[in-house]
This record gives sequence, structure tokens and C-alpha cells, in this order.
Amino acid sequence: MKRFILFILFVILLTSCNQRDPSSQQASLRISAASSLTTVMKEIKKQYEKKHPDQEITIQYASSGTLAHQLIQGAPSDIYISASEYWMDKVVQEGLIQQEDVFPLLKNRLILATHQGKEIKISQLTNESIDQFAMGDPESVPAGAYAKQALEHAKVWETVKDKAVYGKNVRQVASYIQSQNVKAGFVYQSDVQALTNVQKSQVIPEEYHETITYPMGIINESKKDSSIKGFIKYLKGSEAKKVFQSYGFVPIE
Repeated sequence: MKRFILFILFVILLTSCNQRDPSSQQASLRISAASSLTTVMKEIKKQYEKKHPDQEITIQYASSGTLAHQLIQGAPSDIYISASEYWMDKVVQEGLIQQEDVFPLLKNRLILATHQGKEIKISQLTNESIDQFAMGDPESVPAGAYAKQALEHAKVWETVKDKAVYGKNVRQVASYIQSQNVKAGFVYQSDVQALTNVQKSQVIPEEYHETITYPMGIINESKKDSSIKGFIKYLKGSEAKKVFQSYGFVPIE
């Protein structure tokens, strides 16, 4: 009998050890973010986790179109930050995010960038001396779609489109410029600021393309989670805004 009682007590103790107190669990926030946000979101993550050591943030980076397709196919996430309203609208249309749970977060500028010491304007891309330039794939990369709009506005797209080298995201385009595999490339202002040996050759006028807005949306299954709301409040707060500004983004009030 004594052995039986000891066995029962052991089982109860073992069971209680395996049952985690929900309040002690580390809350993991899953974020799908456009690749142009890579550098700044790493800093945001670092600062937020320092202030909230009980929470972990996991961020998946890719082009906005790639992320949208992943979400539609069932990839787990709590927050989606797109570099394009077009791809956010796609996710909303699929019923993964409600329109009232979408908020404008940031703005950016499109830049024709070159390796340090070189100057090329959008009109010069037609020159025979420029055999290649880089841009994101217009079908999935917002920066590529904006670049195509700018080239069409400048009436040079049909002339230069065969010179275009497509990147799968804007960070890849930036790496082509940095390594001098191309003479120039279309990236965001924030990318130029984050890279060495890459310079602004021309700030593309805003009227050349759609406004570059980064909308943020809360995935339906996550919008009741208080930790998600707390992180979004932080992203909109003064501390995060200073970080975004330091990396070349323009926070939206």
C-alpha cells in the first residue's frame, strides 16, 4: 500500500511539472515583414524584447508578394507588414485580415542607386554604355512595380526593359548594386542608408509612381491577443518612430 501511495504521488508530481502555467509561457509574436524592413525590424525586435523579456518575436522576411502567397497558403503569422497596399489588399480579399485591422505604418521613397562615385539618372538608362540595371520583379516585388511605373512615366520602359535584371526582393537588388554586377538599380531610400558603397543617384519624383506605403495588418486569429496589440502600440509609439526615421523611413501619424 505504501508503495502504491508513493507511486500515485510521483505520478501527480510528474503531471504537475509537465503542465505549464499559461502565465509563465513565453509569448511568441510571429511577423511577416517585407524584405526592405529587414535592418530596421531587427533593431525594433532587439529593443522591444529588451523592454519585454517575457516575449519573443519571430520575423519572416521576403518580398511582399511572396509573403502574401505564403499567408494565403496557410503559413502561420500574427502580423503582416507589406511594402505595398496591393498585396495587403490581396490578403484582405482572401479573408485572412479584416479591412478594419489594417493600418498605414510607414512611407518610403524610390531611389535610382549606383555604386559609390557613379551618377546615373533615369533618362540615362537608355544609353548604350549601360547594359544592365537591377529592379525587383514587378509581379511580386513592390519596389519593382514602382520602378516599372517610374520607367513608364519617363517613357523609357520599352527601350530599357530588356536591360533589366530582376531581383526576388529589394535587398537582392541592393546587393547587385553593391557588388557592381549592374550599373544601377531601383531600391528604397532606407536601403541606400543601410548599405556601404551605395549612393543615391536620383530620388525618383513621387508623381512618377504610386505612393510607397507600408500597411500593417493583424491576422484574424491573432487580433484578440493582447500581446499583439501591445506590440502594435509600440510600433506606433515615439520610440519606434525614432528608429524608423533613423533608417530612412517616414512614420505615418
